[in-house]
Amino acid sequence: MSSHEQYVKQTAAHYTKQWGADLDFQNFVKSNPEAAKAMPSRQLPWEDLFARIRSDASSRRVRVYDAACGFGDIMNKLTASPNPEGLVYFGMDLHGSLDDIERPQNAALIQGDVTKPVGSSGPFDYILCRAAIHHTPNPAETYRTLASQLTPGGTIAITAYAKKAPMREAVDDELRHQIVPMESDVAFAVANQLTRLGRATYRPAGTGSRSRLICLSLALRQAPIRFRALSISISSSAGTILLFRSVIATW
Repeated sequence: MSSHEQYVKQTAAHYTKQWGADLDFQNFVKSNPEAAKAMPSRQLPWEDLFARIRSDASSRRVRVYDAACGFGDIMNKLTASPNPEGLVYFGMDLHGSLDDIERPQNAALIQGDVTKPVGSSGPFDYILCRAAIHHTPNPAETYRTLASQLTPGGTIAITAYAKKAPMREAVDDELRHQIVPMESDVAFAVANQLTRLGRATYRPAGTGSRSRLICLSLALRQAPIRFRALSISISSSAGTILLFRSVIATW
C-alpha cells in the first residue's frame, strides 16, 4: 500500500466515525450552539464570506466546492432558509458517513479525495477548504489542485492550523506518532481521556503552579491504565510532557 493510499484509508476511517451516526456530531452542534463556538472554524470570519456567497447566489448561478466538507456545516450555513435560488453546492470528503447527512436539492455530497481534481463537476466560482488542507500529505500541492478548479475571477478561501511554539509542536508530533497507528475506536478513546485530563487540569488565570500540579496528579491517578501507559511513552518529549513523568514518578 502506497503512502497516499494509507493516508486515504486512515483519514476515511477516522472521519467516518467522527462525523457518523454513532457520535451524531451534527446534531450536537445544532443542540449546543455555545459549545460549537469553541470550534476554531467558528472563531474565524467565515460568516462574512457565507453572506457574500448567499447574496451572490440570489441573483445568479453560483457553484461552490466545499473541499473536505466534514459533517456539512458549511452546506447548512449556505443553504439556510431562504435557500439562495442560484446556489449549486458540491461537497466532497473521504469519509463514509456522507449518506447520514441530510441535504437540500441544490446540494450534492460525494465521497472522494480532495487532493485530486473533481472532474466534470467543476469549475467553481467559490472553493472553500476549512481546517482540512493541513491534514493532506502535501498541502501546497493540494492548494494548487484546488485553485486549478476555479473559474476565472473566482474565489478560494482556506484556513489551516497555525504553527505553534516548538514545545507544543514537539508534543503534538509525539502524540500523533503514538495515536495515528491505533484503530479508530482506540484512538477516540485515548483522545477522550486527553480531553478529560484537560478539563480536570484547567484552572482560571492566576492559579498557582502548585495547585495545577496537584490537580494534574489527581487526574492522572484517576485516568485509565491506557492513558497512564501513553503518558509514560511520551515522557521523552521536551517541556510540558516531562511533567507527566515527574508526576507519575511520585506515586
